[in-house]
Amino acid sequence: MFGLSKFFHSESEIDKAFRLGLNACAKQNYADGMNWFLQAAEHGDSRALYSIGNLYENGQGVPRDYVEAMKWYLKAASFGNVYAQYNLGVMYASGHGVQQNYAKAAEWYIKSAEQGYVNAQNNLAVLYENGLGVPQDYFEAEKWFRKAAEQGDAVAQANLGKMYLIGEGVEENYTEAAKWLRKAAVQGVPQAEQALQEMHLMRLI
Repeated sequence: MFGLSKFFHSESEIDKAFRLGLNACAKQNYADGMNWFLQAAEHGDSRALYSIGNLYENGQGVPRDYVEAMKWYLKAASFGNVYAQYNLGVMYASGHGVQQNYAKAAEWYIKSAEQGYVNAQNNLAVLYENGLGVPQDYFEAEKWFRKAAEQGDAVAQANLGKMYLIGEGVEENYTEAAKWLRKAAVQGVPQAEQALQEMHLMRLI
């Protein structure tokens, strides 16, 4: 009688390969990291698939190749990996590895944002605010800025504060504007600090 382990790697072995890949990359031994990630990726580990894409995108251990990075991100995204979904959005928005396409960027940001990833939520809000790839919609922009801001994202807090300051997507409210701008300023967002200074000069707060 033979065991299934003769044919299939256990989940713990796959996890071990992924973590060995992380450890190798932490020591800047990217070639070894790639080898470990490939072993885990063979068994559909979305973290490993994403990590391979990341190495290609950044040219670590391999020549930088945005097209190859896209390929691996797409594989990881098919398993619901939020970071791969977000990175695909960034690549479509920037035109790296693919023709720039804000509509496609929005599609990937939405998938990631709906799983709660703050960077995707903030970037999606920016698309709605500016009407890039989606109809301009300040209410949708406010919704996604708020979701990210409530998770502590400083850039989203600054953006939400700005919306309250100028009455974009929400009713103009200087108290709420100052509240969110202060949260962002504490985290070192210079635009938030500048906006607060201007509010003081104009005696809005």
